[in-house]
Amino acid sequence: MIAAVMVYAIAVAVLLGLAALAVDRLLALRRMPRRGVWATVLAASFLIPSVMLASASLRTQPVSAEPAKVSFPATSVGEVTDAKTVDTPPTHTTLQWPVRPRFDSLLIALWALSSATVLLWLTRASLRFKSTARTWRRRRLGNASVWITDEVGPAVLGVTKPRIVIPRWLLEAPAAMRSMVFRHEREHIAAGDPLVLRAALLLLSLAPWNLPLWWLLRRLRLAVEIDCDARVLKGGADLRTYGESLLLVSQHRPRTPLAGTALTETVSQLERRIHFMIAETPRHSIALLGTLAASALLLCASAAALDPPSPATAAELQKSPPSSDQGLAGNLAALVKQRYPDLLTRKTAGTAVVSVLFRPNGSVEQTSHTRFDGSPLQFEPTKDYYAKQLNIPSSDVSYVGLQGIVSPTTRQTILVAFTERGKSGMPSTSVIGKPDTREIDRSLTERYFPDVLAGSVDAGMRLWILFDSEGHVLRNGREPRGDEPIGHVLQARFPGIETEYVTNTFITDRTARLIRDRAGEPLGLLCVWLKKGSPLPGKSEG
Repeated sequence: MIAAVMVYAIAVAVLLGLAALAVDRLLALRRMPRRGVWATVLAASFLIPSVMLASASLRTQPVSAEPAKVSFPATSVGEVTDAKTVDTPPTHTTLQWPVRPRFDSLLIALWALSSATVLLWLTRASLRFKSTARTWRRRRLGNASVWITDEVGPAVLGVTKPRIVIPRWLLEAPAAMRSMVFRHEREHIAAGDPLVLRAALLLLSLAPWNLPLWWLLRRLRLAVEIDCDARVLKGGADLRTYGESLLLVSQHRPRTPLAGTALTETVSQLERRIHFMIAETPRHSIALLGTLAASALLLCASAAALDPPSPATAAELQKSPPSSDQGLAGNLAALVKQRYPDLLTRKTAGTAVVSVLFRPNGSVEQTSHTRFDGSPLQFEPTKDYYAKQLNIPSSDVSYVGLQGIVSPTTRQTILVAFTERGKSGMPSTSVIGKPDTREIDRSLTERYFPDVLAGSVDAGMRLWILFDSEGHVLRNGREPRGDEPIGHVLQARFPGIETEYVTNTFITDRTARLIRDRAGEPLGLLCVWLKKGSPLPGKSEG
């Protein structure tokens, strides 16, 4: 989940950064200030993922608190038919964020460590600044009150009480150049640039692993200086004298704390600033401006449209519950009414189990029935059980399907164990009726049990995934095989939940071959769905 959050945040920052580039170019053509664009995008690159992730998390909160009850999949008795009717549920398609649950603890630790490192770095720089500032000498030069340093500056340091600091060598520079330096730094203070840069650094310290944020900070610093240059020149400063002042300061390689605003930055940025100052306003067409504006809007919309990874859905892998196939459920109920009417009218001990073998075309090949000494929740069908009851080879069992129906007379649950005859020697499929769920089962296994496909699962283990009523993944885990049904196990682990459907399907690889544990036994995936309105597992459980 943490990996998905990081990738999502980086994707948003990249899209918004590209949008800012388009707007920056548009404003440059119009000779308009650009600082606000980069400050806004940097803040949005942090706030949008935070808000979207919080919203996704809120959608997974419990929706009710009804008394606990475990029910078995059931349907009512309907009309008689011998054909399987299949209704394929709609497919839910969303962007798949990479989820690596095994690395969550490591990523959280690295996140915390990187944030703490940046915050400590900023704190240390602030304390060092305050300590060094005690040795600085205050002096008034013309209309400016400045602090004289040995190496730092020229720059503006401090947020609540910004100070103009200049290096001692600048006192020997021509008065006209000193005046340009003072005007530049006063413009920074008037525009509130130190506060903007400090706020940007604090935001970045919350997610220092997000490399696009560092690039946005660099662009913000450049925009801050370009806008300041424009204000100085607009105030009547001589372009030649101002440019020479920039070059003079850059030759002395001034030292400036990260949170400060300086007259010059890197050589490459200085070149861009001088080029922008001396260049004539370029000609531009309405079409170019429109293209830049449209590109920025499209990129912003793309960033806002990204679906955030949800703590409950884990990148929105969904598996619809068996109730989506109401046609099959109704037909099985009708088949029992037609062939075994006594099971619906006579109350008996134990649980009646009807076995049904379908042909590939959907018609019924044969049926049989027996009794199981136990409740419906305790019945766990296997391929061998189907083969024995239907008198077919185990290799001909294509899938393991189970449906419960409730007698309107006795209110007892009758189990219908159904399968379809496959070709002898062909791999079994992980199907519960139709549609074929092999692909989603494989994706779920790759997501939550990555070691399974490598055949490294210990013998005697069963894998389970808990879904809400709409098929969103809530929890997952593995348990030693035992006599207690998985529904009872999860009910004990997550008190208050109400389960409705349980399926057990074989896991296959992309060539349809069965995945086996270390003992050579086929591995099944137990999928458990909650009843609609059931409380969700608590955040601290499981």
